[in-house]
Amino acid sequence: EDKEKCVMRNGKNLLEKLISSFNGKRKPILSFSAEELKIATNNYDLQRVKTQGFVYQLYNAFLHGRPMSTQIPVLVFESVSSGILANYIHGPRPSHFEPFLLTHRLKIAMEIANALAYLHVGFPRPIVFKNIKLSSILFDEDHVAKLFDFSLAESIPDGETHIKDAIPIGIMGFVATEYVTTGDYNEKCDVFSFGVLLLVLLTGQKLYSIDEAGDRHWLLNRVKKHIECNTFDEIVDPVIREELCIQSSEKDKQVQAFVELAVKCVSESAEDRPTMIDVAKQLRQAYRFGW
Repeated sequence: EDKEKCVMRNGKNLLEKLISSFNGKRKPILSFSAEELKIATNNYDLQRVKTQGFVYQLYNAFLHGRPMSTQIPVLVFESVSSGILANYIHGPRPSHFEPFLLTHRLKIAMEIANALAYLHVGFPRPIVFKNIKLSSILFDEDHVAKLFDFSLAESIPDGETHIKDAIPIGIMGFVATEYVTTGDYNEKCDVFSFGVLLLVLLTGQKLYSIDEAGDRHWLLNRVKKHIECNTFDEIVDPVIREELCIQSSEKDKQVQAFVELAVKCVSESAEDRPTMIDVAKQLRQAYRFGW
């Protein structure tokens, strides 16, 4: 009886309804006992932690499906054996790391754009992710990019065009200006954050740098300045610059498409930003051009 109470309290009904809404097109729920989770994580050994946030830690483990009976809800995801994007861009990198070439970065962007577009249009009400950052992107064993950490994701209420937050949340540098000033969040705020992600993929740089005086210089501002001065190539990741020297014609067009799309996504006016559907289509076109 206590086991069943735990299962029910941890959202069994909600999860089963979610699965049934896919008409059998998704795998059934896999769940696990508290003891299995303890063994699989080596008693929650910190050496098994892949990444962590404010309210969670993600462990690497091997499991088989069983009914869940933990007192505290525990989410179990598919394996992400190849690590997180943050490690590939800013290190420490995996031992087998190879620098991301332009086509690979386009592929990552395209896969994440597809996931966000699905959230925005694939449900009865749009779901906004609200948490785009480098540590929210994981890679499976085939190096396919996966969107992770839906802890802030919300469905926009019926009859509303946005979600209202009394206190804006998110990673500074990724958050849209209108959300910071008004607390209003909708799909176009996700688009803005995704645009910043594109700029990070293109430049390989962090969201901000700190000078000797301790002042922060944001990547987005630096990018805009270089674009105005027609010197964007100066802040493109050296790995991509090296590619441009070898295959200048094809890669130049891909980089140009990448930059133009990123700039549209980070437009100050939300109305000027494309939808995630359009973003995904443009990235798919740019990616295919590289082949």
